[in-house]
Amino acid sequence: MLRLIFVAAKRTKTQVHGYCLMTNHVHLLVRQSEEELGKMMKEVEQRYAQYFNTRRQTDGHVFQGRFKDFVCHDDSRLLKVLRYIHRNPIKHGAVGHLDDWEWSSHQAYLGRRPSFVITEYCLALFKGSREPREAYLRFMSAKADAPWPHKGRRRSGRMPRFTQDPTKGPVWLPPVDVPLERFCSRLGIPSAALRGSSKERRVSDFRRKFALEALRDGYSLTDVARALRRAKQTVHRLVD
Repeated sequence: MLRLIFVAAKRTKTQVHGYCLMTNHVHLLVRQSEEELGKMMKEVEQRYAQYFNTRRQTDGHVFQGRFKDFVCHDDSRLLKVLRYIHRNPIKHGAVGHLDDWEWSSHQAYLGRRPSFVITEYCLALFKGSREPREAYLRFMSAKADAPWPHKGRRRSGRMPRFTQDPTKGPVWLPPVDVPLERFCSRLGIPSAALRGSSKERRVSDFRRKFALEALRDGYSLTDVARALRRAKQTVHRLVD
């Protein structure tokens, strides 16, 4: 993913000021026009989907819908969003400290790791500080996370909390039967109803809702099809 972001950013002359790769989503802080940003994200998403489907022998959508983008209108907001991005693994319970998550640009801001990320602009915003990196670290350590711009538009539900060992690579999600049982418990319906042969509109709607949530959380079409006891093509038509 990082290699694809680097190549696409270079091709579209996009400046990347921060990133964080999570288990089922990615945060990017970039400077670019809306038109070029769309080209960059299209290239990243398409090429990563090809890689993901080839490696896992699946097909279909990997990312749900168009990426969400928001504008930072002032420098104060810019720094707060950077803090939100870097602290995302802590927010979701993946790690307890910023240094424990290696898939973000935090280490680049401390000068510990070479990176394609442009850190100078944000570090320069810590005016009056002799040691910008120390000021950055104090700012990142503050517990007051900035609310994400689309907080009011976010879907209900929280990202599951994982125990992350940064030495073993990204965390894989729990077996898909786990979220299926949680989904059915939340709606007060038996999981057998979704796995059965019923063609009732209400049941079909529940199947579609579960499939969309599971795909959003990082499961593949194959995983969802296995959980619902259906062919992958059936699930694809269900969510298309």
